[in-house]
Amino acid sequence: RKFCCYVISNTLGASQRNEMINLLASYKKIDSGGKLNNNVGGPVKDKLKFISDYKFSMCFENSSSVGYTAEKIVEGFAGGGIPIYWGNPNVTKEFNPDAFINCNDFDNLSQVLDYIKYLDTDDVAYARMVHAPIFAECQDDFCKIQYRLEEYLIHILDKGTKRINDIYIGRKYMCRMKFFAPWFDLYRIGERSIGYAE
Repeated sequence: RKFCCYVISNTLGASQRNEMINLLASYKKIDSGGKLNNNVGGPVKDKLKFISDYKFSMCFENSSSVGYTAEKIVEGFAGGGIPIYWGNPNVTKEFNPDAFINCNDFDNLSQVLDYIKYLDTDDVAYARMVHAPIFAECQDDFCKIQYRLEEYLIHILDKGTKRINDIYIGRKYMCRMKFFAPWFDLYRIGERSIGYAE
């Protein structure tokens, strides 16, 4: 697998992001699949497929705000490598700190680079992190939502095909699925979720 990548199109991003890009590039080649510093022949069409070729992916928010966690870290997890995250200081309330590199845990980005080098050269340490559960242990709400979704789907199937094909129920079901879908997609990322994948 390749070393590290990022997909960024906003050129007005945080200075921390640009500093991390330069530090990583001083160690090994880092690939850009977005508009910013693109070096892979143009912006990638399938971001997830692109990320999945790399051991690490940069997942920097445009700014650091308490409670603001965008899609970036989730995409990093979905790619199967280790996300390098900067942004929400409280991100570990949502995601397991053993499953990603949290730049907020270090005094500076040079220390982050040293840690990345360690993981890059130690297969056991890398494997430990890449296979760690994604979600923080406190994500009881996620488990409740998953359980409610399973209950609801079983309830529909128990009523038979007439109810499933009913227009009103179909619409009601689709509305509920719109609510559950983002959480269900997170769950389906794979074995790295919360240990319930099987």
